[in-house]
Amino acid sequence: MLFNNNLKRAKHNYLFFLSIHIVISALVITSLAGIMASHFPNYATKAYLTEALTKISVARTEITTDYYQLGHWPEAQTLEKNSDDGGIIDQITFDGKGTINVIFNNQKPILSNRILSFTAAHLPNIDSSGILWICGYASLPEGFKTMGVNITKIEPNKLPNSCKR
Repeated sequence: MLFNNNLKRAKHNYLFFLSIHIVISALVITSLAGIMASHFPNYATKAYLTEALTKISVARTEITTDYYQLGHWPEAQTLEKNSDDGGIIDQITFDGKGTINVIFNNQKPILSNRILSFTAAHLPNIDSSGILWICGYASLPEGFKTMGVNITKIEPNKLPNSCKR
């Protein structure tokens, strides 16, 4: 009988501590999920913007080629956007002065009607210097001069690292 009571008590203690362990584990998991959820919008936005960076690489190449062939920037224009852009880009424009602007549509509310600029830069007084495209708020390399105007309308903390200072 004594053995039977000890077995019941051990089983009761085991179940009690198991339930406490489960509750604590659930609290920890819930806390971690809450912390991660608060960071998710920035990660998602950076992913959409990084995708946009790759989508407009063709436009940058075409405009740079036109610049070298013509000896000056082509006229202001709305560029053909890639049909495989995931539906987040409304239009891509070139201002005719050295800036490509990507205008996002309202499909992703966090990017709704926001603009990401790519500004051309070069080394002044050196004819053979290449054109370098500066994304958003990225720092200009030493000695380079911008040829366009940055009108980026996205908070720096939401931009990919290549578009920040």
